[in-house]
Amino acid sequence: MATQFRNMDNIVLKNQKVSSHYEWVTYPNGEQAYLYTQKIPFIYNDKDIGILCISRDLTELYNIQIELRNQTYIDELTKINNRKSYNKRLAEILSEFKRYKIEFSMVMFDIDDFKSINDTYGHKVGDDVLIGLCKMVSSNIRKNDYFFRIGGEEFVILLSNTNLSQAILLSDKIRDEIEKKLNIIDGRVVTISMGVAKVLEDDDEKSIFKRVDSYLYKAKRGGKNRLVSDLN
Repeated sequence: MATQFRNMDNIVLKNQKVSSHYEWVTYPNGEQAYLYTQKIPFIYNDKDIGILCISRDLTELYNIQIELRNQTYIDELTKINNRKSYNKRLAEILSEFKRYKIEFSMVMFDIDDFKSINDTYGHKVGDDVLIGLCKMVSSNIRKNDYFFRIGGEEFVILLSNTNLSQAILLSDKIRDEIEKKLNIIDGRVVTISMGVAKVLEDDDEKSIFKRVDSYLYKAKRGGKNRLVSDLN
């Protein structure tokens, strides 16, 4: 780290300008700190040069900001992204599509007969189903995909750089795995119904949501535990 700091100091001395930046520093004991650092070149004794370095430890403030962000964008029960996070990310990914033509697909699903689960087994069991389902879905998607709880038992997955065929394959795998492996309630199979759509050139936040939502309800009306997409 001394070599790294020295290289940065030499740049400041060469440019003769104040340098300001944020940085993570790891101390010898392994503890990490988030610092705001200013480096100021100066001359003393008429000819000698030096650097005044001032660092402010912002680790506690950084951690508070992360906690507040999580409270804003993370669903408290399931620990996945919430509706506010969905609105923000959908706007971003649509903007990327309009600008760079990076396609994506949207998956919407909900738990079949979830009210019956709550009424029969209680809300604690219902919560366990939601938590278990979210863990299972999260384990099946990539780090650059986004998973949201947008309602009580309603969920959305945004699959970045994914065409419709790929989205359908993944979605059906998730649906099948939940049916066969989400064994939260003894003697009761938990299933989901799904709608899948790819982004279109003229889509906005409302149009793609409306389309995939219509597919979801078509799947529900068609008998549940099934998937409906642009291809159906």
